[in-house]
Amino acid sequence: MTFKQVLSYFLTGAAVLSVTATALAADVPADVQASVWYHPAVEYVLEHGLMDAAEQDAFAPDDPVTRQETAEAICRDAKRREPAQQIQPAAMTTALSGDADGAITREELAVLLAEYDQLLRGGQTAPAGRWDTAVMELQSFTDYDAVSPWARDSITLCLAGDLLHGNVDGSFGPQEPVTRAELAQILYHIAHR
Repeated sequence: MTFKQVLSYFLTGAAVLSVTATALAADVPADVQASVWYHPAVEYVLEHGLMDAAEQDAFAPDDPVTRQETAEAICRDAKRREPAQQIQPAAMTTALSGDADGAITREELAVLLAEYDQLLRGGQTAPAGRWDTAVMELQSFTDYDAVSPWARDSITLCLAGDLLHGNVDGSFGPQEPVTRAELAQILYHIAHR
């Protein structure tokens, strides 16, 4: 095989891969640029039907996600993993106070994620050493006093399981709304750990 033939095969293969990558990227709405940190996560949740686009050709990554949308996404993920697993979105949102159409906060999300993580792990909790580290991490957040007591164990479990993290400013932001991009990233992380 000559150098020109090898080069020709290489360039043909590169062209095919380029067209394939472009076709895959076309499935991601235009408001999610390929260079943003959440692009692979948005691509994943749309491909697997865990979340829907907010509107035609828009994912609205910075918009707050509602309690109902969050519960539906988690239920879809559970069904995808185990078709016999029947978790109903309404059952998941009953543990949360407030309107199902209202934005879910980070501490409310922690409650749902902790329940879901326990389900995925067959009821097992985080290892004791990791739990102790997560308790100290939670208490070190600058806004620890703003964390609702009912959410502290769930947040600790999420920190121990690497499901949630604090903000770069040292806070946790317990009452901050969760964005659609953040939920997509969490679901992507759960699937790839």
